[in-house]
Amino acid sequence: MLERSPSVLTWKFMTRVFQHFKEGVIIIDPEGEVLILNTAARKMLEIDHAVHTIKELPSEIQHMWEHRHQRFSNMHALEVEVDVIPGFGDGMALIMRKPNQSIPKGQVGNQDEFQVLMDLSVDDIMIADGQGKILRVNDRCEQYYNCSKEQLIGRNVRDLESEGVFFPSAISLAIGKKENITILQETVNRKRLLVQVNILWEKNGEISRLICTSKDISTIHLQSILPSLQSHLDFIEFLRQENFVIKSGRMRTFFKFASKVAQTDSTILLLGESGNGKSELARLIHKMSKRQHQPFISINCAAIPETLMESEMFGYVEGAFTGTKRQGKKGFFEQANGGTIFLDEVAELPLSLQAKLLHVLQNKSFYRVGGSDLIQVNIRVMAATNHNLEELVESGKFRKDLYYRLHVIPLAVPTLRERPEDIIPLLLTTLEMLNAREGVEKQFSTDVLSLLSRYHWPGNVRELQNMVEWLYIASEGENIEVDALPSKIKESLLGISEELPIIIKKIIPLKDAIDLVEKELIKKAQTMVTSTYKIADLLKINQSTVVRKLNKMDML
Repeated sequence: MLERSPSVLTWKFMTRVFQHFKEGVIIIDPEGEVLILNTAARKMLEIDHAVHTIKELPSEIQHMWEHRHQRFSNMHALEVEVDVIPGFGDGMALIMRKPNQSIPKGQVGNQDEFQVLMDLSVDDIMIADGQGKILRVNDRCEQYYNCSKEQLIGRNVRDLESEGVFFPSAISLAIGKKENITILQETVNRKRLLVQVNILWEKNGEISRLICTSKDISTIHLQSILPSLQSHLDFIEFLRQENFVIKSGRMRTFFKFASKVAQTDSTILLLGESGNGKSELARLIHKMSKRQHQPFISINCAAIPETLMESEMFGYVEGAFTGTKRQGKKGFFEQANGGTIFLDEVAELPLSLQAKLLHVLQNKSFYRVGGSDLIQVNIRVMAATNHNLEELVESGKFRKDLYYRLHVIPLAVPTLRERPEDIIPLLLTTLEMLNAREGVEKQFSTDVLSLLSRYHWPGNVRELQNMVEWLYIASEGENIEVDALPSKIKESLLGISEELPIIIKKIIPLKDAIDLVEKELIKKAQTMVTSTYKIADLLKINQSTVVRKLNKMDML
């Protein structure tokens, strides 16, 4: 098991962890094979080539290998201090540092080898079992969570989450999803962490261990961090520019298919509710396509008056109608030649124009209004709607043949309700954009993030962005607290009405009423905040009183 033998960790993952160490780390197995040679060690030893065995390392390290039970040595030629840690079977680990670096006194020799390596990391490392019980943490935990190792080891991450030590619990989410995850997390001392959880599996398919690494990004602009979470380089570039967040498994699957479709010239029909990012997705697909350096023309079909729509879409020649330009005008389709045209709200097109659009889709050609010259175009067409086009076809409001021409690659964009893992990253990203734009730094309290992560967001991403801007303006000071939330959010999530907090439906004994109201107030406070201290602050009573009443009501 991991507690007794850290070697069950996959070396692939261990190598990734050790690359973050500022000390050089070399791990050699009993056969003399070099298992790990991290970046810091390569720099100290001036190695720029692949190393597989002890014989390829400097002679001084080979000497240490032969006498690996000694402790400290100096590599005078390279001015490097080396701590030799025997173990790992009959292998050894070397921890190297420049003379001005040091390991805390008493660390080596008093702890096992794996704990020494964990404590050298500049990031927080936490190891839990399959139920979320914490087995190991390193020295960074106190700085990140205001808790000592002893206060964390043996505790369940769900209990720590409910107490507000950190939110959300990445380990708990990984257990629930049964997959590796990367999320943003806020801690009790207001640090923002970029957290990655990797799962180690038993042979029977059960979770054996969860390895959680956390990096403090409190002082780093989120726009420079969030893109690095994505593996596809085109996604990285787009996310950096457009602040598009795809954290949930559902959105990752969706975008994986979208990136595949982007490489083709097939017509795409984007479907989904209003406010869920169809326009941004169309722009993304264009940027990932072979037409990315050509025009992207976006048209809102609902915003153009019907009398002007044909001339705006297809242009006109001189003298086509009163008030025309002398040289005529190119329409949107002509401007998009070589690139992509995006027809947003395509269901709003009048039937008279639907026929001409069908001709363009079939033949890639059209006539300007009043013109006789056939204009050929090379375009990729994308369209979007939040209406049910099949119902519109049945009612005669949308041409059936046009529907099938557009319905080549239908992409249904998930709502925000269907991808709740994206809510907190979206909230944080939007707030960071406002901080940068307005020049005043604000941050969400853990309680606000907890509440907003449970809201159903009927207006999707657009509603979320508007909500964050409202909270940014409405909040006093640098922290956005629960009292800044609009009344509709409080009523939806907490059942709090601005008009009358208590409704009396019948007469009961006063003592029973006091007990009942007291219990309901505490229950309501538990939904708003995450610790007994915060409940006490809300109710204006002592924390000890809260604990006593929770015990009495069997609610602790």
